[in-house]
Formats: sequence, structure tokens, C-alpha cells
Amino acid sequence: MTAIVATLFLFAPLLSNENTNSVRKLSGLFTALMITGIVGTYAVNGRPDLTGEIEKIPTLSEEVAALKSQLYLDKSTDPGQWWVLARGQMKLEQYEDAIVSYEIVRILLPDNPELAEEYGSAITFIRQQMQASNEPTLSANEQMAMGANMTEGLAARLYEEGGSPEEWKMLLKARGVLGETEKRDADIAHIKTIYADQPKILAEILGE
Repeated sequence: MTAIVATLFLFAPLLSNENTNSVRKLSGLFTALMITGIVGTYAVNGRPDLTGEIEKIPTLSEEVAALKSQLYLDKSTDPGQWWVLARGQMKLEQYEDAIVSYEIVRILLPDNPELAEEYGSAITFIRQQMQASNEPTLSANEQMAMGANMTEGLAARLYEEGGSPEEWKMLLKARGVLGETEKRDADIAHIKTIYADQPKILAEILGE
């Protein structure tokens, strides 16, 4: 049960009110894990015939992998879900993946103080772990380059395949975080041609 309780603590609701609903939806999944753990304990101690069912209980690694796949498949712009994924990847010591997930949350929530504090702590912890194991650490420039590559990937897909207003808004936020003013201006000009006959949506994307 200790591992299950630790998992529930890890995925506790985020401090930011705007993310609370999305994280609460996910918390039900891990509440179910706790209940399943209780049932599993009974199966081992009181019902040996049910022992095989325990093997079907998904592990934290499986749950995180499933969440990651779903977010990328849905091209999710929900910061709460990406934040939960980042925390899970940290717990599993998937540090490079965690940094990518945190960077996505930073793009979606560029001015969130709780995120900034948690991300800073995560980076410090990762560096300490890598130094202890003599592994190379990611520099600030490397982190910025990673964020830039992700942004270029998003831009390429949107220009080629199109996307939702939320995704275009996400792209503009990313350009702002990276300080890519010229590219952001070009994106805005392109967006204006797409939504020329939809002024309300255009205003929403541009934050006007």
C-alpha cells in the first residue's frame, strides 16, 4: 500500500485553480488504483484463488505510458494533464521525457508561479542525479533548444495540416516564451488569413 499512497500523493491536485478540474478527472484513476490495491491485498491473504487477478493491475509505469500516448495522440493542449505526466515521469526517473512534458506545460502556462517553482526544483534534482551518476546534464541552452525544436514541430504540423484555435494560440505562446518575435509575427499574419471571416475566433487566438 505504501507505493499506492505515494502515487496518490504524487498526483495530488495542482495548486493552480485553472488546472484543478483537469487534474481531478485524472485523480479518479489513481483512486481506483488504491482501491484495487486493497482488494489485491485481500486476494493474497484471504483468497489465494484470486491471486492471478493481481497481475492484471496496471503499474505506475503502464499508467504513465498510457497517459503519454493519449496526450500525444489527442495533441492535447490541457496543461493539467501534461503536468500530471511530468510528475509521473519524474517519479519513474524518466528525466528527459519529464523535461519535455514540463516544457509543454510552460508553453501552455507561461506565467504560472507554482509551475516555475516546481520546474526549477525538478531541473535541480535532475542535475544532481546526473552528476551523481556522471551522466551529462542539460544546460539552459540545451533546454531552450529542446523547447524550440518542439515549437518548430508544432508549427510545421499546423502550417501543413491545420489545427484548432487552441493549438494556434499555443504556438503563439511558445513563440513568445522563446522570444521568436519575427516568427510570431509571421504566424499571426498566417492566422489572420485563416480566420479572416471569423473575427471572434481570431480575437480569441490573438488575445484581443
